[in-house]
Amino acid sequence: MKNINLSKIYNCFDINYLKNLPFPAIHQWKIWGGLVQLAILLSITVVLNMGLLYFMNMFWELYAYTPVGEQFLEMYPGISLAISDLLDFDVVTFSFEITVRTFISCLLISAVFQLVYILRYFYLPRKMLGRFILFGVPLTLVLARYIQESYGLEYWDVAFAATLFPTLILFSGCFRFSHEHIPEIGDVITDVAGIVRKISNFI
Repeated sequence: MKNINLSKIYNCFDINYLKNLPFPAIHQWKIWGGLVQLAILLSITVVLNMGLLYFMNMFWELYAYTPVGEQFLEMYPGISLAISDLLDFDVVTFSFEITVRTFISCLLISAVFQLVYILRYFYLPRKMLGRFILFGVPLTLVLARYIQESYGLEYWDVAFAATLFPTLILFSGCFRFSHEHIPEIGDVITDVAGIVRKISNFI
């Protein structure tokens, strides 16, 4: 079977976004490399989040038996019960579920932001701190509400604390992947219009 020259096909149909992609690099697993990096980032985040939740669980149990901890339990019984309920979840399962849900949400949101030029004009020009403030924290706020409703947590701030760590680790990797591999809406519209025009000429 003859090798198909994809570049000629995309040039024929004026597919601007695909025409500009480095096809030799894609053939050498560029996209797969990005997916592998995301998988590694996700795995590391799951493990780190497990460790963090396990440490928080041990710290809370020790803190509850100190005089200050006992006073805190008496003064704030509601929040204390909410923290205890959160830490009563299975560490492995809870950490995995939260991290995966955060990962999927960040990836979908970043894809939408890439399509509508938000990444180009609001994310990429900023330094890391600006990205955390403008994107990381709002993402955490939204995901905290989602996690609160999913797990029936009484206090939103407890859900916020549970989602802050994985969100701040994952969102930058997801945003970078979307910027590198997903076209903007203008390119998509131009490509579709070009394909329709070429097809109409053939007909």
